Amino acid sequence: GLGQRLGVAGQFSSKYIRTLGLDKVYYQKAYAMVDGNIAFGAKDESWEIALLGRNLTNKKLPALHR
Repeated sequence: GLGQRLGVAGQFSSKYIRTLGLDKVYYQKAYAMVDGNIAFGAKDESWEIALLGRNLTNKKLPALHR
């Protein structure tokens, strides 16, 4: 038989200091990101086709978080 799966995942980070220093430029703002997936395949999991989406809200973050 065939089956389908849906999934959603989230990530949240509060504000934090990225490097040493007390100036505001050193702080990373709080953010939330959402990922999702939909899959279709055999119920015995012998095969599956999936569409994955990352950062569905298109939140821009510094390169160190990618």
